[in-house]
Amino acid sequence: MLTHGTGTMGQTARYLAAELGDTDKCVVLTGAMRPFSLYASDGEFNLGAAIVAAQILEPGVWGVMNGRVFPAARLDKNVDQGRFDI
Repeated sequence: MLTHGTGTMGQTARYLAAELGDTDKCVVLTGAMRPFSLYASDGEFNLGAAIVAAQILEPGVWGVMNGRVFPAARLDKNVDQGRFDI
């Protein structure tokens, strides 16, 4: 599991997926849209969701944000909406 800044999380996920290829490991990236230092950060929720996801997902590279699971190829931040979309 990796905690990562959201600005380049998708790029990192795709890089890892390409480098790891057909891995037998489950790699999960997560982060926070609202930093921990601000009121109502989503970081703790995302970390908890990522821990659960890492235990049940198939091998590969995944992103977990806002209670949703994204395959590496589809992990993209929608800056205008302030969320990750498929």
